[in-house]
Amino acid sequence: MTASASPVINSFDKVALLYEGTDFNQVLSIIDCSDPDGDLTDVTVQSVNPSNPCTNCFGVLDCGAVECLQYRAGVGTLSHASARRYLITIACNDNFETAATEVVQVIILPNSPPYFQPDTLFVEHTITADTAAGEVVYDVQAVDDENDDLEYTMTVVPSSVSGAFTINSINGEIRSTVDLRTLCRCWVTLEVTIDDGKSETGPLVINLVMDDSSVAPVAINLDREVHIPEDQTGTAYIFRFQDGDGDDMTYTISTTNPDGFAQYSVVENEIDIATTLDYENAALRETDLIITASDGFCQSETYSLRLEVIDVNEAPTLTPTTSTVDVCEGKDEFDPPYTLSDEDTTDTQTWTIISSNIEGYYTINPDTGVLGTAINYDVDPDYDKPITRDVQYTYVVRVKDKGGLSATATVTVNFLDCNDNAPRFLTPRYGFAATACTAPGTILGNLEAEDADSSREQNNVLTFSGAGGSISVGSGGEVVLDAVQDAGTVITFDAHVTDQGQTPGPLTSINPARVSVRYLPCPPDPTTAAPASGGSGTTTAAPEASRANNVSWIVLASLLGAVLLGLLSYMIWRYGLLCADSCRNISCRRCTDKCKKKKPRPKPRREPPPRPPHGRPYSPPTPPRGPTPPGPGFLFGFWKERYPNDDFEYQPDRRRMPSPADMDRHQTNTYDPIEPMPEPTPNPPPKAPKAKPKNCAIL
Repeated sequence: MTASASPVINSFDKVALLYEGTDFNQVLSIIDCSDPDGDLTDVTVQSVNPSNPCTNCFGVLDCGAVECLQYRAGVGTLSHASARRYLITIACNDNFETAATEVVQVIILPNSPPYFQPDTLFVEHTITADTAAGEVVYDVQAVDDENDDLEYTMTVVPSSVSGAFTINSINGEIRSTVDLRTLCRCWVTLEVTIDDGKSETGPLVINLVMDDSSVAPVAINLDREVHIPEDQTGTAYIFRFQDGDGDDMTYTISTTNPDGFAQYSVVENEIDIATTLDYENAALRETDLIITASDGFCQSETYSLRLEVIDVNEAPTLTPTTSTVDVCEGKDEFDPPYTLSDEDTTDTQTWTIISSNIEGYYTINPDTGVLGTAINYDVDPDYDKPITRDVQYTYVVRVKDKGGLSATATVTVNFLDCNDNAPRFLTPRYGFAATACTAPGTILGNLEAEDADSSREQNNVLTFSGAGGSISVGSGGEVVLDAVQDAGTVITFDAHVTDQGQTPGPLTSINPARVSVRYLPCPPDPTTAAPASGGSGTTTAAPEASRANNVSWIVLASLLGAVLLGLLSYMIWRYGLLCADSCRNISCRRCTDKCKKKKPRPKPRREPPPRPPHGRPYSPPTPPRGPTPPGPGFLFGFWKERYPNDDFEYQPDRRRMPSPADMDRHQTNTYDPIEPMPEPTPNPPPKAPKAKPKNCAIL
């Protein structure tokens, strides 16, 4: 039996070079393995030394008839500092006999960074300022010892002009993208870096100097705040720029307050006022502008300008300046017909009356301009004040602002007679009488009232009202009997009176009138005797007149009888004694039956005073004793007639009701001390001689 042979590695690359940082898969060794027995073989990585940091970075792949040891990028990290070489043991086996092994040495080479040519990191390069767009302004040269592909990147300083240059990332060629005159700069810094994929070099600083470059305009009087009076017109402000090249400039203006900017118009660098400025409009008070200038190539920096409208004191106005208003009389304030306008909305005004107002009857609110009167301004006489005021007054009003500017207006006020006086009754009490026979509907009397207002708007047109029981008051004040009541009934109620005023409205009497109606007994009906007949007689009553007519006739007859009785009494008192005395002293046939002689009143006999007997001194006789004065509680006059058996004291006034005295001291009095004391009856005088008869005249 023939023994089997082990597989054999015929050839392989024992040493391989690998740069650190390699970022792609790379074949390190080609391995040829065979088996003498013709068995199939398989090549594998048996071990890697050192195991870190790239143990899994190596593997065997099928490369057709042979096998390949390959570096796998991205699996581990190749670092010359960490591992300068790797010993990789590969094995070829047929799965029957002992495998054949070999060691491949992989040397890690450090990567050489690229570098610039010339080998410097600062370059100053001058170009003309009129370099057109697309022209090469600089060509960057670089070398990589490993011939790695290089990538170029660039940064422009300042960044505001970064778009003016570009660099080719493959060959490092720098070109302009704009006309360099538009940069308005003397220099630009370009920073370039190169990268071979493993390491980066740079930056290379290129100071790009532009010869005869344009200069951007510079503002002279911007970045400030301008105050503009609100009454200003014409040009508000002129801003200025300076250009070193002397080129013509154009301006660009933007704003954050388009409404405020609409108040102005701009012609080149001149800001004019287009509309009337208004400080009181807070939204238009401040306008911020952003301004730039350009000379065709260079644009200036941005500048700011604030246009602020400042306040100017403006005179107030009153409209209308002349007006007429009607107001009610009285003490009150009333809104004026004028309207105040003041452009200075934050201003304060003071109101005064400059027309004649010596008495101070007329007022104006100094803060609001409301007109009024200081007194109860009556154009009609009041009950207690018969004074009237003028029905018209002309207010001349002046309003002045805090800056001293003023305006005037004339207001003619017509004071109208409004319904300001309530009606009142002429007397607080009214009394009426009716009988039980008075017919319903009879007017017992009338109530009377007055109103101090005039007839304007029916201010003094009165309407009465009131009712009680069977009595009512008509609208005209008549007291009307509505129903008959029994004699002795007394009806009392309150009556009111209301006017028909319209402004501010009807007024009713403050105090009502007290109305009392007393019912009296019916008067007796008159009767007539029936005429005599042959055999028998009947009595027929006279027709009964109406009760109302009877009362009227009774009252009239009573008044007439009283007048005649008084006249008769006067005639008797005046002429009766004269006639009687004349008839007594004459004798005539006609007077005999009518006149009777009256006995003459005997004259008292006067006797001489007794004389004392001789020998005694004379002494006058004792005067007669006077009448005894009346005791307390005597009755006099009316009280004696009405109350003869009662005593009353402290009642000297006959018009007042008596107050009973203490009845413990009661005593009956039989004579009135006012009357003269009774005198003794004198002896009859001697008869006088008869006189001759004379003619008798009876009056």
